[in-house]
Amino acid sequence: MKIGVWTPDKYLNSVRVYYEHITSILTGKGVEFIPFGKSDPLPEQVDLYWDPTCTGGKNPNKRFIKRKFPLVATVHGASNFSMPHHYTYRGWKQQLKGYAINWKRKWYWNYFRDNIEGIITVSKFAKEEIVRELQIDSSKIQQIYHGLNQQLFFPIQNSRRDFLLHVSVFQPVKNITTLLAAYQQLDKQQRLPLTLIVPGYPNVINIDGVTLIAHALPQKEIAIYMQEARAFILPSYRESFGLPLIEAMACGTPVITSKGSACEEIVKDNGILCDPYQVATWSDAMAAISRNQPHWETLSKKSLERASEFSWEKCAQEHYIYFQKTLARV
Repeated sequence: MKIGVWTPDKYLNSVRVYYEHITSILTGKGVEFIPFGKSDPLPEQVDLYWDPTCTGGKNPNKRFIKRKFPLVATVHGASNFSMPHHYTYRGWKQQLKGYAINWKRKWYWNYFRDNIEGIITVSKFAKEEIVRELQIDSSKIQQIYHGLNQQLFFPIQNSRRDFLLHVSVFQPVKNITTLLAAYQQLDKQQRLPLTLIVPGYPNVINIDGVTLIAHALPQKEIAIYMQEARAFILPSYRESFGLPLIEAMACGTPVITSKGSACEEIVKDNGILCDPYQVATWSDAMAAISRNQPHWETLSKKSLERASEFSWEKCAQEHYIYFQKTLARV
């Protein structure tokens, strides 16, 4: 099987991690990927095309309109349409630009909606969002969960477990304001330190016990933080998947995350779920996970069990099966 893959110069780090794992594994199984970028022509000698970069409801690259072979796109969600107010936070000029981008994407979806052979997405929540916001037939959409790198994310013996951790790329939808407000409600004498790794965070944080790392770290360093943390906290209003959740759980680190969206779908009852709009629930959860050792041990064990259900090998195999089914339909 030969697959032409759209690979722009810049795309989100999470998409890069996903794309690199799928292509690496399937290349080892005999699939040939032919990447092409902005200045390259569409590959001619392929069985199908794949655009793995459609985040936020983004349409497939418009060059695929003139394609000769079937197209599969990975649409990671439709957040720009379901929560536009969380993605237009840099002033009125950026707001106008954001709405213009959404209009343009909807315009192109008017073509791709009926002229795309297959769509992959990352969770049941994301599939429902895509159907609702982009009016795409659900029968065209295949849900495939992400995997995780077990060579990086695994439990270690005698780890410190003496701080709380949050990792994300800054966006208001990550709901860091609620996390900080909840942390400040904890008893200063008893609360554990809180480390935030948030590239792009725009503000200085002057809260006792809080350490902010506002630049990107290599995955190897992120893994060490997750292995050492008492708990990983992701209070997002919305996630299509939430890859750091299963990475933390694979380290035996209990997670505290939001009810609703894909966070609840991925974690299920293997972590602590809180209302993203209720500050007190996050304070209570952080206090409980910090002080109650039996509770921590139970959640640590459940985290490992849940994380074992996710692998890039499984994810890649499901992609291969879907690519085959797509070719069989056309």
